[in-house]
Amino acid sequence: MSILDKFTWFNVCRAGLTNQIKDNISKFKTTRDEVTGATALMHACVDNNLEVVRILLPYEDVVTDNSGKTGLMIAAEHGYLDLAKLLMVTQVGKQRENGQTALMHAAAYDFEEVVELLLPREGTMIDRNGWTALMCAVWRGSNKAASILAQVEAGMTSYQGETAFLCACDAGNYELAKLLLEKEGKSTLRSGETGLHLAARSGSKAIVELLLETLCRKQTQAGKTALMYAASAGNLEIVLLLLEREVGYQDAEGRTATMGAILNGHEDCMKVLLPREKDIVDKKGRSALEIAQSTAPSVMSYHVAALLGGTVDPTTGSTTLIQATRLGLFDIIKILIPAQTNLTDESGMCAIHYAVASHNLECTKLLKPYEGKALNANGHHALIMAVMEGNVSVILELIEHSWLPDAEGNYPITYCAENPMGDIYQLLFSHMIQTHPNFKVVIRSFCDALHKGFSLLANEYSDSENLEFLSELLLLISELFFSPEKLAASQITADITALLDSFTVAVHESPCCVCIDRPAFVIIRPCLHMCICSTCVASLRGRCPYCQSTVAEYFEIALEE
Repeated sequence: MSILDKFTWFNVCRAGLTNQIKDNISKFKTTRDEVTGATALMHACVDNNLEVVRILLPYEDVVTDNSGKTGLMIAAEHGYLDLAKLLMVTQVGKQRENGQTALMHAAAYDFEEVVELLLPREGTMIDRNGWTALMCAVWRGSNKAASILAQVEAGMTSYQGETAFLCACDAGNYELAKLLLEKEGKSTLRSGETGLHLAARSGSKAIVELLLETLCRKQTQAGKTALMYAASAGNLEIVLLLLEREVGYQDAEGRTATMGAILNGHEDCMKVLLPREKDIVDKKGRSALEIAQSTAPSVMSYHVAALLGGTVDPTTGSTTLIQATRLGLFDIIKILIPAQTNLTDESGMCAIHYAVASHNLECTKLLKPYEGKALNANGHHALIMAVMEGNVSVILELIEHSWLPDAEGNYPITYCAENPMGDIYQLLFSHMIQTHPNFKVVIRSFCDALHKGFSLLANEYSDSENLEFLSELLLLISELFFSPEKLAASQITADITALLDSFTVAVHESPCCVCIDRPAFVIIRPCLHMCICSTCVASLRGRCPYCQSTVAEYFEIALEE
């Protein structure tokens, strides 16, 4: 069957239709993919179709795609051993435009059998950067292939001084670093970086421990140590390992490991290093703090300032504590307490005033023991500001200062007096009542007076049912005001009102003692008995129907519907 276009030709080759391939090969033997430049043989290599490759090989001997890749390289990167054996006869030793060989492809993908096949013919070849197949294997973590290649290529360096050992350190591959240590352990890049530098940067604790004793305190051409590399990369574990051996070193610009941590935003590393290097300045005379402040204000700059005891802006008077509070930087605030507490800025504000203004409860809690009573420029302390802001959660935190006046003698409750029925007023009022030094004395005297009054009534009207109510009222007042729990004023009022309502209902339900039908709404004086209805009152003969005392006058009460 005759094939008319290359699209069909490629499909026939990938499908393995050998008869059609043989019939049309002369017509399409130089046909390539318009995008990649791949030929039918390369497609067959991807599919590991040995039969098709054997048919096409005489016509596409050493043809490459647009990147210079051969069929052998395709077979190598897929690990097709039999296909590689077939193609290496004519294609071994070929290099792509970047200099890579089939061996490098096999090494990168860790196909050890293909590596063993190609090593005798392509071992020690390098790409355009001077990299060997061993370096490719190490960088990609192909440990099995690297172990084979090390027998031939260990000790080779790239144009930049790279070795397979340095690649292993940079990639954090402990197994290969240990394998290559004996032959390449002392190698350095042209810039002077050792394996310890690269391992410190990559964060490989195991490799750092392996190399620590032999390579510590080495500096690159730029004067950098492994500790500087670890700090700049934010590898705290490595920083702790190297700290005692390399702290205090400066690079060619006079910068320390601390400065590197600051410039790269690694606070954990900075916190460890700063106490040991805080007095060192770079060649421009800048300290760690000045370097932290060299850009726009940041959490890092506040953190550095805090660890150094805090600063004060000479223009605004704003302290590091105030700035940290305005940003809600809780951890930094903890560092600066109590060193910078009770310092005010040009607005007369302390840190806690900014915490309250921003409704930051956590910062307020932290600052309260130190600045809770401090007054701002308006003479207001933190609780007064919270009352004015209407922030209940902050008020509850600061309510212990409800008896603390402002600069003019006004208490916090004054600032919400326009709404005495509001929650904030009730909250403050309740707390002030229960915390007043004379509160219990006054209330106890009040209860004693009630008790004496009720006792006199009991002696005079021993048979009165109303005395039961008075006793209940006295008991309730005592329980409410002397409760171990601090009850809100609104709750006390509600409980007393409920008892009064229950008594009123009971009174309203009392029937007339004459007709025993209608409710008794007429009160007789002076005995004050409410025992007769408005209809039967006309039948009175100058005597109270309940106690037979003389009636001076009587009146009817009007009830709301």
